[in-house]
Amino acid sequence: MSDAKETSGLTIAKDTGWRIYSDLACHPCGGTGGWGVLSLPQIWNGPALPETAAQWKDDAEVTRLVEEIRPRRVPLEEAQEKIRNFASSLSTDDEKKRLFMLVRGLFDRMDSERSDVMSGIERFARKQATFAQTLRSEAAEADRLRNDSSVDEEAIKERDRQLQFQTRLFQERAHSLTYVCEVPTTIEQRLYRLAGTITELTAQSD
Repeated sequence: MSDAKETSGLTIAKDTGWRIYSDLACHPCGGTGGWGVLSLPQIWNGPALPETAAQWKDDAEVTRLVEEIRPRRVPLEEAQEKIRNFASSLSTDDEKKRLFMLVRGLFDRMDSERSDVMSGIERFARKQATFAQTLRSEAAEADRLRNDSSVDEEAIKERDRQLQFQTRLFQERAHSLTYVCEVPTTIEQRLYRLAGTITELTAQSD
């Protein structure tokens, strides 16, 4: 147990847990999350979108559909079926134009959501890094007091209990971060699948 010290039944992992967060403040998901700027060509394999696609917000029906199928809580298959139903309701002259608007709307909204999630993860990780530094300082002070014969033993035990509670809280937060780190990639993969459905529909209309 070279990285920890047993004190009054409390294991204080001075390095293995808390030190890591100094680096994770800069790389919260250890390079495994959906980081970096997302570009349209990464998720769209169809023809180049016309400039009119950027005006998707002016189309009330497209805007409504974007908001209906964008959320992750909506099953992917259901979202894809809504896209197909929308395409089947369009006239031949309108189909490509409005499907292009749909894919651009999905990209704009889901890329923004992804960026918001990533910013939240980075803020969370910075707070964890600060928390880790505080815990290390508290552990060092607890060690100092434990070696001071003039300090009341009950006061040391109380400090140990507080440190144990704070350490458990830190570990629970760290555990939750592992799940949150999957969200940017999940959004990116969902966007790719929805865009793929639109690509298929535009190819069929050629």
